[in-house]
Amino acid sequence: MRVSLEPPGDGEAVVIANLELAEVDGYQLEFRDAPFTSHFLSMRLQCRSDYPYKKDTHISADDLGNLEYDLLSLVKQTDEFGVDFWNGRYYRLRWDGQAIVGTAVAVDMNLPASKARAGRG
Repeated sequence: MRVSLEPPGDGEAVVIANLELAEVDGYQLEFRDAPFTSHFLSMRLQCRSDYPYKKDTHISADDLGNLEYDLLSLVKQTDEFGVDFWNGRYYRLRWDGQAIVGTAVAVDMNLPASKARAGRG
């Protein structure tokens, strides 16, 4: 299953990862390198952010939380410099037939970011 970001309107979807669902209730998520590039001392519009707490890959029809945590990201406007952890993006996921659909929600990433910087998890 492809994981893609779809802009509002008529923009083209960008495939960012492949998702493989296990027979029981787990998953494996593998991000693609192509849509992401490294920029020294700079972040471009959106970047992935690792979830710093221990979690597993268990999901169910009613709970896609672990997968939501794997899709956390930080965003910024084109005229901003640096990273502001309060400007996070969380995708609230739900099943829509055989597809999983997400709605982007703004979230403050300061607490998870501080935990990650402290090396605890």
